[in-house]
Amino acid sequence: MTRTPLWPDELEPLRPEARHMADSALPMFAELMGSPDLAPAERFRIQRQRYDEIRRPLGNDPRELEVRDIAGRSCRVFVPSGTPRGVYLQIHGGGWSLGSPADGDVENLRRCRELGLVVVAASYRLAPEHRYPAATDDVFGVAQWLLENAADEWGSGDRLALGGGSAGAHLAAITALRIRDELGAIGRIAGLNLVVGLFDLSGTPSQSGLRVSDGGDVLDPALIELQVSNFVGEAMLSERRDPRISPMYADLRGLPHTLLSAGYDDHLLDDSLFFAQRLTAAGTDVDLRVYPECNHSFTGLPTAMAARAQAVVDGFLASCFGSER
Repeated sequence: MTRTPLWPDELEPLRPEARHMADSALPMFAELMGSPDLAPAERFRIQRQRYDEIRRPLGNDPRELEVRDIAGRSCRVFVPSGTPRGVYLQIHGGGWSLGSPADGDVENLRRCRELGLVVVAASYRLAPEHRYPAATDDVFGVAQWLLENAADEWGSGDRLALGGGSAGAHLAAITALRIRDELGAIGRIAGLNLVVGLFDLSGTPSQSGLRVSDGGDVLDPALIELQVSNFVGEAMLSERRDPRISPMYADLRGLPHTLLSAGYDDHLLDDSLFFAQRLTAAGTDVDLRVYPECNHSFTGLPTAMAARAQAVVDGFLASCFGSER
């Protein structure tokens, strides 16, 4: 019998550092996310309060950064010097209820400079104050404006890449499907960059705690349910499987080249594994990358494993617009 490895041998030497950093960072994340023993409303109140306390956008706004209204949403737009290679719409995570476009400032500025991309960090209305479909409508509105105006605005060509992490990956996938179905413009989407995404809001085995790893994680089943409930309210299980809410249940034919990145210790691992297989069955060119000793927060940690994952994303985004990095 042939074993199919989830990651290449070249990642093996990076595992000890990744494990050490994940274990060291978990107490900080646990404090930020609140105890699973708290009532959901109290746990969420603590998350909002602590997130606002640690939020640190870029100081001394760089020359590349514009803050502007796009489709009624305040977006952070990074524009490179010279003619842009393309446009990347980046969507922040935070369980649809935390976070802001400034969360991605460091990576967005770097990709603007190094890859020559216009990077648009979209804002969207947050749950539970604004439940589904508020966030999906907001991101779709920004994407539609970019498809209609980016070429004239920045001379960037008429194609767009979409991506984000966690809830941002979910919103990127939903937006791509709406562009296909409502605009008939999926051919203008150059690629999807989906990092530690959640694609089945009715729950996968790993979301419920049935994981193949016993490594510590930022997420836990109660936290995932809290975030999903904030987003969709008290929707029944069958309603959560509506393809407009859970892209896992959508017709996935015709979607562009997709990069999926996942941590082996993440409670959302199954979402990437299952979504990759459904995309493959639908004929999509899929690149699935699983990183060992990594939980839901791994791409933000200062490790060689995270740097490898970010380099893979850089190469993917460069290839979306016709050049390898």
